[in-house]
Amino acid sequence: MAIRPYYFKSSLPINDKHHNGKLTVEGKGIITTKPDKASITLGIITEDQDVIKAQNKNSIITNNVINSLRKSGISNNQIQTISYTIQPLYQYIDEQNVLTGYKISHILEVTLLDLDLIGEVYKVAVSSGANISEGLKFSLSNENYYYDEALKKALKQATLKAISLGQQMGVNINTIPTKITENSSPQPLRDVMYSFTAETNFQDTPPIQKRDISIEANLTAVYYY
Repeated sequence: MAIRPYYFKSSLPINDKHHNGKLTVEGKGIITTKPDKASITLGIITEDQDVIKAQNKNSIITNNVINSLRKSGISNNQIQTISYTIQPLYQYIDEQNVLTGYKISHILEVTLLDLDLIGEVYKVAVSSGANISEGLKFSLSNENYYYDEALKKALKQATLKAISLGQQMGVNINTIPTKITENSSPQPLRDVMYSFTAETNFQDTPPIQKRDISIEANLTAVYYY
C-alpha cells in the first residue's frame, strides 16, 4: 500500500520559529453508496478420455452460453474469457498413477452496468450449459471519485479533532494542515460467493440482492499552533 504525503501552504508562515508547536492527528472517512457495476464469473467444465473430444464438447457448450447471453441483450464486449485450462486426470491403479482423461475449464467474466440483469444472466447461462460459478463482484465504475470524497471526510474529521484538542490545550490551531499523509488507498472489493453445480436448474430467475459498498480513507495530518 502506497503512503503519499501532501504538503499545503498556509497564509501564515509555517516556520517553527513562528509557532509554539505542532499537533499530529488521524482522520478517517467512510462513504457508503450503491454499486453501479457487477462482474459475474462463471464457466463450463467438460471431461473426456480424449483431450480433443473434451475440448470440442467445451467449445460447443461455451458457444451456446455466449450466444444465449447475446440473445438476452449482453453485448460481446461485456463477455470475456479470463481462464482456459486443460488438466490431465489420473487415477491411482495398481500402485501407480494412470491417465484416465482430461478436464477442460473455460471461465468467462460477464460485466453488467444494469444490475437488474444479474439473475437473468445466471438463469440463461445455466440453462445453456454453464456448470460452474466462481463469484459475483459488485463495484463502482468511478471508485476514485468516492475515495476522494472519503479523503475529504477524513481530513474534516482530523481538523475537528485538532480544533478540539487545541481548545483543551488552550491554544489556537492553524486549521490549514502543514502536512497530510495518506495512510490508505482504494481497496479491491470482495467478491460475493454465489455458486451452483452442474445439477442446478433455475426454473425462475434467482433473486440476487445488491449490497451497499463502503469506501474508507485514512490519513494523518499535522497542524501548527
